[in-house]
Amino acid sequence: MGRIGHARDAVRYVPLTGREPEIASVAPAWIITFEGALPMPKSGDVWMDPICIVVGGTGGYYATGPVQIQSSGVTVTPLPAGEAPSLALPPLLP
Repeated sequence: MGRIGHARDAVRYVPLTGREPEIASVAPAWIITFEGALPMPKSGDVWMDPICIVVGGTGGYYATGPVQIQSSGVTVTPLPAGEAPSLALPPLLP
């Protein structure tokens, strides 16, 4: 988890496509990365290695790995990142 100065720079820190609505902003953003399977509360679907981005109190989750759709048993793969991230998220202050 880390805070970056401009949401539009998120693609430099995490594997996103660049089309995510939250990152179309120059406002600061909190980014939380998850490793492993994360059941999504509303749908029950299971996402692998998702990312949560919050900008100005509005946020969303984005799949970076396979997503298992529980209602059908189908597994889908999200669009690939535009390019590989080149920076690590800044550390949280103590």
